[in-house]
Amino acid sequence: MTAKTVGNDFTMSQQHSYVNYKEGYYYYFRDGDDEIVARCSAWTGMETVYVNGEQVSKFRSLGFNSKHRFDYEGNSYQMIFIVNGAMRGSVECLLIKGDQLIGNECVALNTRKGNKWLAIGMAALGFACGMAGAFIGLSYALG
Repeated sequence: MTAKTVGNDFTMSQQHSYVNYKEGYYYYFRDGDDEIVARCSAWTGMETVYVNGEQVSKFRSLGFNSKHRFDYEGNSYQMIFIVNGAMRGSVECLLIKGDQLIGNECVALNTRKGNKWLAIGMAALGFACGMAGAFIGLSYALG
């Protein structure tokens, strides 16, 4: 496959799914001769679906699940995104044509399992923010 521009913002040159902090989530599927690609921003929640470089669906989703429905050349498709692990940034993408599963891909920002220092750091940050909020609230309450 040669690199081809998709939309105005990136080039579709990868034939596999991946994720990184800069480009976000990228899912690649094939259905016969058609290349079906989804791009999801990890920062803004914007999800865009392309078929053969043509944008067929786009909207912002800030939930843990979303579903894109689109028709292409007489076929009905659904692309479903499911957040499997918010701490790891793990998002699964399913492509369904009619009632048949075409593909299923799962990628994660943090692939290290059981990172205890991340958990300890998040807990410490939560504790510090909670204490700061309590101190400020108490200061206002006492005058």
